[in-house]
Amino acid sequence: MTVRLTARRAGLLTALLVLGSTGAPLARPVAANSRLQSAGPVPSPYQSVGHPTGQRYASGPLGADRSARATAREAIPGSSLRPGGVATGPAGMSASAPLVGGTVRPLSAPAPVPASLTGAAVNHTAGFTGLAAADQASPTSEPANSTIAAGPDQVIQMAGLAMRITDRAGNLVGLQTTVAGLFGIAPPLYDRAPRVIYDSLHGRFVATELTWDCVGDAQAQFGHGYIDLAVSETTDPHGLWDFYFWTYDDLVPEEPSIGTSTDKLAITSSVYQMSTGGGSSGMDCADPNVLASHPFASDILITNWADAVAHKTATLRSTEQASLVANPGATFGVRAALQAPATSTNLYVVGRVVTGAPVMAGDPFSGYLPNDVVVTMFSGLTTATASVTASGNWNLTQDSIIAGFADPAPPSQPGPPNTIVKAVDGDVHDALWQSGRLSWASTYPCTPSGDSSVRDCVRVTQVATPAGLAEPTASQDFTVGRNGFDSYMPGIGFSADGTLELVYSQSSSSSPNYPSSWQRYQRATDPARVPLDERLRHLRGAR
Repeated sequence: MTVRLTARRAGLLTALLVLGSTGAPLARPVAANSRLQSAGPVPSPYQSVGHPTGQRYASGPLGADRSARATAREAIPGSSLRPGGVATGPAGMSASAPLVGGTVRPLSAPAPVPASLTGAAVNHTAGFTGLAAADQASPTSEPANSTIAAGPDQVIQMAGLAMRITDRAGNLVGLQTTVAGLFGIAPPLYDRAPRVIYDSLHGRFVATELTWDCVGDAQAQFGHGYIDLAVSETTDPHGLWDFYFWTYDDLVPEEPSIGTSTDKLAITSSVYQMSTGGGSSGMDCADPNVLASHPFASDILITNWADAVAHKTATLRSTEQASLVANPGATFGVRAALQAPATSTNLYVVGRVVTGAPVMAGDPFSGYLPNDVVVTMFSGLTTATASVTASGNWNLTQDSIIAGFADPAPPSQPGPPNTIVKAVDGDVHDALWQSGRLSWASTYPCTPSGDSSVRDCVRVTQVATPAGLAEPTASQDFTVGRNGFDSYMPGIGFSADGTLELVYSQSSSSSPNYPSSWQRYQRATDPARVPLDERLRHLRGAR
């Protein structure tokens, strides 16, 4: 990937993306459980590809006109992730190593089990109405990628490309705006997939989104993708924000997501190759239907919180880690975990293996299979002379700890059409770390209780992360489903008392069961695999 400074322009678009399963099963060696990592950097699917520069192109309040853009074009030394280039293999891989035949792991990873409900009393207060289709720039657009961040006094909601700031009771504070209004962008660039969090340790709102143009130049044949980052300077989202971006030539960094530790701020994305565009002002170069056939790499940008909150320099230095899908044992659909609250310097990343590695003697990724669950722990800080390092890396599926990912079918709805094509995938949708627990949520195929058909179900997985470098151990792994319904696109969060909050979409083929938002929760004192209180939280809206 080439990451450089460039001129910026922007506009609006909403879209959804799906990644299909890849690869065929391979034989794999026996793997011992509870492995201890050696001290120092360890082999991981992610390779450092340089220190790309993040340009702080403006600083200003919400809604301010930030028309001044960076215009310098700068190739960043050491950045080697480029479309069409030759991918180097992971550390320790040798194409001439002898094959090791006939050895497979003795046990399958435990399958997720269905969740159960209890009759415990509800301990939640009434919520407030979220953003809906009518709040979009186009009323016919379905809100997607809903995200919310709660600060000490105010709450930011984003759905599609609409944005609303309320007090904690749900009352509008100021004027309703758009995500483009926050980032101060204007046509002919397009944007989608916003995310927002609140980091209580540093007292900052953090937002990110994908933007792109389809205009070629000397560095790109088809166009450019961008990751935008906004960091509030105080706990007040109506105050000043600092804005940064990273540029990807002929690449689209889809679904950027935010992860944190006490000292690190990370953005993960799935990078796809552009294959159309170049000279037009349209949006075709980032068409999700085309991109889905051109996965390129998973990408992790890791910067320092101290630099992000200082807002004293023109650039935000970061370490870039990438896992190229051309490599055996590569991961895709990665998510860095949010720490809620942040109490550890370790940054945890959950990834899905998308290519199989041959069984080879001495290869640290020997026998990796598509859909395996890989957890990587990063430590250290980004400096002018050093990068963060992978201090732990574990294939939890290969080690018979956590069952692999799986792709669900398109969810059903009353129609037309009768299914929501390319709406969901089986990748990690959300990841959190709190008090030694790493949790993530995904969409997973299962047969709900009393049903005779396989449906889309919500899967919640949780592992314990021991101190030091010991391998994580399984805590709980369950699915949430409903007879006759599809449940999909989950999000998770922890409340102050340790309650695990689970939100997701649900629909069926019969009217009036259009896609709607639902919620469950699991108290810290509840038994494993018991999410409580399924309830409809938002008004239904037809697609």
